[in-house]
Amino acid sequence: MTIKQRLRNADPLAGASPGVLAAPDFASLDRAAAELPSGRRQLPVRQMLASFAATGMAVGIAVLVIGLVSGRGHGAAPATHRLTRHWSPVVGSQERGHPTISRQALPAAELSALAVLRRPQTPSDRAGDVRALLRYLGPETIHGARVDDLRVLRRSPDHLAVLLPVDRSGSAQAPSSVTPDALCVLIASRTFQGSASVPAAVRGQRFPGGVSESCGDLGDLRTTGIGGAFGKLVPDGVAKVVVRLRGHHYLPVPVRDNYYELHTREIPPGWGAQWFDQHGGRIKHNR
Repeated sequence: MTIKQRLRNADPLAGASPGVLAAPDFASLDRAAAELPSGRRQLPVRQMLASFAATGMAVGIAVLVIGLVSGRGHGAAPATHRLTRHWSPVVGSQERGHPTISRQALPAAELSALAVLRRPQTPSDRAGDVRALLRYLGPETIHGARVDDLRVLRRSPDHLAVLLPVDRSGSAQAPSSVTPDALCVLIASRTFQGSASVPAAVRGQRFPGGVSESCGDLGDLRTTGIGGAFGKLVPDGVAKVVVRLRGHHYLPVPVRDNYYELHTREIPPGWGAQWFDQHGGRIKHNR
């Protein structure tokens, strides 16, 4: 029997059912290979196949690693956009003056109290309307604006609310108003209130209604919250507040990003709000 006939007889597909791969007859293949001239003899077939398998596996792993490193293969995840650590927007204006920018790290107690500060700053926190808001600030009450830690609390068609930690708030001319390591809630109004027409002095401005500042320390945050009549910053753990309105009406308001807003035409009478955790338990917080 010739070598070609023996190899044909050792064909692993011979006699197999359609679609079924039979196990190779390694013994027959080895005997056929042994009869090759000495210059053409190779490793035993079983060894040869194992060598090919190992080589193929190594090449496959190398291709996979290169693909993962380069990120250029099909289906590779796009590169994550990273913000630069330090942001240098214009704070204040030529008319108002320019508060300084601070790179001082936030106190650990503030980070521990507010989850919104523990999330990374995003492009939304540095958007055009935020930069416009910062132009309204002045050095009389804002000292050391920690712009890298600014967070947007709410954004709507009629207003923008942001949290801006600062080294110090208040005026040196009124020492009792000075608060170190202050948390400032800034509300910028996109609409002008109190007049049928917008005055020429503010016409065309991004925030014709101006920007209000409410600053406080951790003591204020944990007792009354920091903000105005229609919205306040509250610490971690507060999931809902209930505000008492006139006529014994109570308005439940959810908390999101450590902040709640009231959507009512009635001005709250200033009786404060009751705080509740996510399970509905009452949180005692008054001074």
